[in-house]
Amino acid sequence: MIRDIFEVPLYQRGYSWKVKQIEALITDVNLCDTVLPNHHYIGAFVGKRDGDVVTEGARLGKYILTDGQQRMATIHLIFKELISRLTAVGASDAAIDSLKDRLYYEPVGPAGSLPRLSFVEAARNTFWRDLLSGALPAPTFASERRLLKAEEIIRDYFDGKGLLKLNKFRNKLLQCTVAIFLDYSMDEGGGPLHLKEHTVFATLNSRGLPVAPFDMIKNHAMMMKESNPGLFAGGFNPEIVWKACLTKLDTRGCEDKED
Repeated sequence: MIRDIFEVPLYQRGYSWKVKQIEALITDVNLCDTVLPNHHYIGAFVGKRDGDVVTEGARLGKYILTDGQQRMATIHLIFKELISRLTAVGASDAAIDSLKDRLYYEPVGPAGSLPRLSFVEAARNTFWRDLLSGALPAPTFASERRLLKAEEIIRDYFDGKGLLKLNKFRNKLLQCTVAIFLDYSMDEGGGPLHLKEHTVFATLNSRGLPVAPFDMIKNHAMMMKESNPGLFAGGFNPEIVWKACLTKLDTRGCEDKED
């Protein structure tokens, strides 16, 4: 599993996965076989390198997560639940630490452990960190209620499972699952690849389907800002305007709808 650091940018919608997608991911993990090791593909992530973070043991890459937020957030919720369950049944420190290491990292300095997945938007990031810590945050938006629902679905799946079954799932998740990560900040030879972040995001999320006029205007404005930072005068930022639209839609529970 990918073990770098990822940040979800401001312009992305909140968490949108429902029961079907979460259960499909769990089923994918269970298709793995640790006796006759096979590697099972569970999805792709796309990101852009945004520097490094120095930890006590290594230098980790930091990436803007352009595509794969839903899958990564769900995997991290599974890590969280496995840590809790394995701790409760007296699993070894090594088994528990192997999951904590995928969920958190420790930068050099006084900050302590931080989630490997974070959000640029402060409110979303606070909710996410509280959720991972077990603080039971009160949801404000529909996307936050979906995160709580995802946590409930994952918790229900692991209910009644003892040490053997929990460790078996942990082994499958850590040893046999394969995810592709595409870093579009560099080419095959390691040189810089000058692709525009919003262009990549718009292309990936259209998935070959016609793009709605509203999305076309939004994407064009963001790509113009990325290409010409000084173009918009007076502090106007299309990304912030778009985020305000998403927040209003999220308040009404419809920001994840296609229509």
